[in-house]
Amino acid sequence: MSLLTLLLLACQPDPESWHVAADCESLSDAAVQDECWLKVSVEVAKTDQAAGEALVDKIQDPLVKDYAWHSLTRDVDPTSYKYCEKIENDKLADRCRVLVSRPHLHPHLIGDGAADDPRPPGGGKGPAGPDGGKGPPPGENGPPPEGPEPKD
Repeated sequence: MSLLTLLLLACQPDPESWHVAADCESLSDAAVQDECWLKVSVEVAKTDQAAGEALVDKIQDPLVKDYAWHSLTRDVDPTSYKYCEKIENDKLADRCRVLVSRPHLHPHLIGDGAADDPRPPGGGKGPAGPDGGKGPPPGENGPPPEGPEPKD
């Protein structure tokens, strides 16, 4: 490897060092800065969604911005289509909607069934449903009421 190559590699920003908005603001290359905004926006949105969204709005490249919205959906709010609706690229928007429609693709955010996690796998009420598996009361879209059958 030549000395020039080593110098060029040494001058490249290290994505592992990007943690806060100030890290991105100091970058002069727009493409690199967009990548930084992407990474930092997702991390920030995990604790403050509005602040993360504001960082996504700083991204200049439309495709990188679309990917940021997809990333926020995947890593921050996988149960809502709100970020999918902001994606302009049709294919990426479709992938985003598929992600939201398949909760098993993101159990780590909506419940994984671990002993210390009160949420069942899939994040819902589980197979028993909200009433503990009792179902509707007799006569209300459930089994017929018990007792003698009505005579016609």
